[in-house]
Amino acid sequence: MTPRRTPHRHRPRRARRHGDLRARRGHRYRRTPRHPRRRGTADRVIGTGISCVYPDNDTSAQLHRQVATAGALVSQFWPDAPPHRHNFPLSNATMSGLGYASVIVEAGEHSGTRVQARAALAHGRPVILTDTVAAGTQWGQALTGRPGVYVASSTADVLGLVEELITAARNTDLVSLPGACDDAQ
Repeated sequence: MTPRRTPHRHRPRRARRHGDLRARRGHRYRRTPRHPRRRGTADRVIGTGISCVYPDNDTSAQLHRQVATAGALVSQFWPDAPPHRHNFPLSNATMSGLGYASVIVEAGEHSGTRVQARAALAHGRPVILTDTVAAGTQWGQALTGRPGVYVASSTADVLGLVEELITAARNTDLVSLPGACDDAQ
């Protein structure tokens, strides 16, 4: 299953990158690819092979096909690779390297997004934390104040920061964004 992509160079393209599907979060995937007024696509980085659906249920299978049709499925594993515990932190690292920034809206103390935030900073990508994540987790508190880490208190703040970061990335090399590793320059 290979997704088809048509470049749209006449307007900014935004992609929403997500980790593995969960039935309780499925609405995030259903909304993005089909909504005619939304710009961008849903890209899904998965912790299994591209032909594997995880979790194995009808809802996940339907969303897997939908994202593959309207966006892109990305996997660094062999096509038939099953889910393994160590795959998911690797897919978080892959996801962090694909975007302008990682936006973390909700997370627990031992969440996989913690891995993604650290990987994003190691890749020289900015991290945007909501104030609830920044204040509500020890790792969020530890990241707050570091170069390349931004805290947003509203959706408008997040969108404003994303626009600023995209503009900065277009005007300069990506490695020179705030938070870029010193050895990457």
